[in-house]
Amino acid sequence: MGGWQPPLQRDVLAKADFLTEVADQNGCRFRLSVKLEDGVQNVRAESKGVACGPDGYAQGKGQLTINRSDGVLLHSFTHGGFLAGLELTGDVPNLPVVGFDNNKNLLLLLHSEPASKVHYLLRLGRNYGGHWSSNSASLIALTENRELFRDVESIRRTIDIATNRIDQSAPGIDSLRFYAMRDLDNGLFKGDRDFWMYEVSMGRQYRSRVWDYNPQHADNYLFAFERKEAEQLRQAELQRQREEQRQRELLGQQAEQQLQLYRQLRRETREPEELYQRISSDASYSPLGGGSYARMLKGDAVNYSQIVYIGGKTDGGWEIEYPYQAVLSTDDSEQDADKGWFLVKGKARLDDERLDEQKLPLTLVTASSLQACEESECADLRDPLKLLRHELGDPNWTPESAKELIKQAWPDRAVDQGDDQ
Repeated sequence: MGGWQPPLQRDVLAKADFLTEVADQNGCRFRLSVKLEDGVQNVRAESKGVACGPDGYAQGKGQLTINRSDGVLLHSFTHGGFLAGLELTGDVPNLPVVGFDNNKNLLLLLHSEPASKVHYLLRLGRNYGGHWSSNSASLIALTENRELFRDVESIRRTIDIATNRIDQSAPGIDSLRFYAMRDLDNGLFKGDRDFWMYEVSMGRQYRSRVWDYNPQHADNYLFAFERKEAEQLRQAELQRQREEQRQRELLGQQAEQQLQLYRQLRRETREPEELYQRISSDASYSPLGGGSYARMLKGDAVNYSQIVYIGGKTDGGWEIEYPYQAVLSTDDSEQDADKGWFLVKGKARLDDERLDEQKLPLTLVTASSLQACEESECADLRDPLKLLRHELGDPNWTPESAKELIKQAWPDRAVDQGDDQ
């Protein structure tokens, strides 16, 4: 059986820090839930008719009186019995202690049913006198098996297993409240009814002593939770669809901007110098502000986008011969370099040791993307498609793919074809 497993009684009682232990005249031990303000060393415990279990704690019917050492009566328990040293009124079921709830009500393990994967717990209420009473009992069926509480016959079979066990362990219990829960911590301790499945009052018939309940007066939380669960799933699906549409619209807006830029580049193909200026980004110098070259002298890296001629391999990468001497690294680029003309995009910084042929700090370029040119000085980059692919860093971009993204974002919107051919 998965999920919650019954803890050992000794571990549960050891962790119950609200209990106070005392020993009677025979050394038999008791666990009291009442507070002894004057300390255990100043009290005398005396019991009558009590049997001491093999663990050294009181068990079964009996009485207990606690007097202070000066003769003042502090506590008296005369109607009931003991379970592992705990005071119980009414029937004293010989069942293992498996816990206490938030109100210090006692939880006993009535039965574990492997076939249906149910743990049955008997909860005994704690009264103001610090005793637990089987006359204030409730029954908890703890299981993750929802199917048990979907059908009236299955519900009755599940309850019958528990009442048969009560007849054996605590036949004096005449009425109780039955609960079915999927999780003990959330359902019982935190009171979250999303983890409840069923609740009904039960009682014995007067003459036959047979347990009975009325399904018409029961609360089936399972159906309410599954309605809520279905609505949560529906809302989650709607949210997922909204998020997917939002992403499609973001991509569609981006594609519209790219198409607009592509059409602008097509119009500018008659002005090659303007096209080259668009793709060029290099260090600058300003007498007043210093510019980006001044930042490079301080060790900063600046954006770099240039048409270059690569002469071949050199120490530390590839040697750039045009437009000025530099060393190119392609470690961060998906494309590799070779001898020839390239459009390079990335970052540039200055070497703090080596100098170029002009006795200036050598420029080191780290490429994020490279685009090989087919013509000298990359004259073929008058092609607006190649220019845009370089600017976007996407070698596979096409007007058709952009239009498809727009169509996916807004299926009912007519895409402006423009001058894209």
